[in-house]
Amino acid sequence: ACAALLPLGGAHGAGLAVEKTLNVDLAPKIDVAVKRREQFAVHVPHAASTATSGSWTRAAGTSTWRYSVRIPTAVSLSFQAGSYRLPMGASLTVTDASGGRTVYRPEDGRPQGLLSRTSLGDSLWFELTVPTRDESKVEFAIVDLQAGYRAFGGRAQNHPHYQKLQKETQARLASPCVE
Repeated sequence: ACAALLPLGGAHGAGLAVEKTLNVDLAPKIDVAVKRREQFAVHVPHAASTATSGSWTRAAGTSTWRYSVRIPTAVSLSFQAGSYRLPMGASLTVTDASGGRTVYRPEDGRPQGLLSRTSLGDSLWFELTVPTRDESKVEFAIVDLQAGYRAFGGRAQNHPHYQKLQKETQARLASPCVE
């Protein structure tokens, strides 16, 4: 489901409606992922770029690209950009559902792209600003998202399916073994 970026009241996230909602059943992915204790998120393929997604606005010599994405029930989100090149003077601000913001600069990219920090909640709002004269030099393309299922930092709850798996495991461990 897609919706245009519309201002909303309040301070939820970036104050914008979500443009792209990915309806993904995370349960089967979590079933596989829990086998690795260090894992806390699952990969969700998603392609979005400044050339194919979101929208550009231009005013007073500055171009701004906006895009947002949501994976319902994810407890956290991060992204991988396979292509990340920003000219000097450009920045990418990513805002999460809790209102937390991370700003990425041109020097944050690597030859293989950009791996983002993990953000709380099920939504991300992207705002890339660049001097209009340098807009054609921007390369930013998301290749996948990582949807978190385990809470961290005491600021969120685990995904419901992961909670169910934990309860089942605890029940098995607590039951007496009878031969």
